[in-house]
Parts: sequence; C-alpha cells; structure tokens
Amino acid sequence: MFAVFTGAPHVGKSTMINLLGSSGCTVMEEIAEKVINEGEHKPWLGDHEQLAFQLEVAKRQAAAEQQLARVNDVVFLDRGMVDAIAYRLIYGRSLTDLHHNMQARQYDVAFVFDPVEGWDDNGVRYEDPDFSRAMTPVMKRVYESFGVPVVSVPNLSKSERLEMILGHVAKIAPQQRFATGLRLAA
Repeated sequence: MFAVFTGAPHVGKSTMINLLGSSGCTVMEEIAEKVINEGEHKPWLGDHEQLAFQLEVAKRQAAAEQQLARVNDVVFLDRGMVDAIAYRLIYGRSLTDLHHNMQARQYDVAFVFDPVEGWDDNGVRYEDPDFSRAMTPVMKRVYESFGVPVVSVPNLSKSERLEMILGHVAKIAPQQRFATGLRLAA
C-alpha cells in the first residue's frame, strides 16, 4: 500500500516522514529536494528549467516506487509522482507529454497537509506562505482527478497528525502492517 504525503512546501510532510522512518516504517524521502540540493536543476528559473527538473524527479521517483512496490508493508511517500502536475498548474504552465503520461493509480491514499502558520526556511524551497495556501486545493484536485482518495491533514500537533494518519491507514488497509509503538511528545 502506498500512502502519499503531499501538499505545499513547509507543511510538515518531511517531518512526518522522518518520524515514521525513525519508528521503523517504510518511507521514501522527497526526491525533489534531493535533486534541488544537487544543484544541477533550478526549477524556479523558468519553464525550461522546471521541465528538466521535473523530468529528473519523475525518472528517480518511478524507479524508487517500482522498488518499493515489492514491499509488503505500508509505504509512506514524501510526495507522489503527480505533484509535478499541480506545480505546472499553479504556475500557469501547460502540461507536457511527461505530465499526460503520469499515473497515480498505485497510490492508495493521498494525505494532503494543510498549510501551517509560519515555517522554518530550510534553504531549499523558494515558495512563501501565500503560495502554500494557493497550492493546497490544487494538489487535492490533482490527486482526486486520478481517482486517489484524498484525506486532509489539518494543522495539528505532530502527535495528533500521526495518530490521525495511522488511524486512517489502519481503517483502509487493516491487513497491512506498519511499525507499532510510535510515541511522540504532544
């Protein structure tokens, strides 16, 4: 089972992925951030750069998801393949063959994190809180357009978010397993 954590930048997706990963859950960290950190692609420099960046991310994401599809656990992904479509739409850019050929059918649920008030600048992202608020409904629509069930993750404490997510996963995939004994300070 693939559970995608998605939404705008700086909403807590990676924090939740890190908590789950450190607790023994199977996770996939965000590929886009790794590609940005490598410095070759700068998607904020225009359409051509964004497309080159998205192509590299899509290639790596597809390979990682293909390997993770063999895992018999719940797999928590920090972003899904079709996030690229939402970014194209929010910037008013046309979709290309890359986007038209994307699939999200392997995703069993998309947890869309609501924007938070304020955030820590990690030095990688260039978006601001206004962008975050505008991106959230676009991300929901993209996943819904692929038939992926969308669950909104409200701006709660880490432990409340984690409890909500794990409770939802347990309901939709009771036969699947994931790490137990996750404990967080409120």
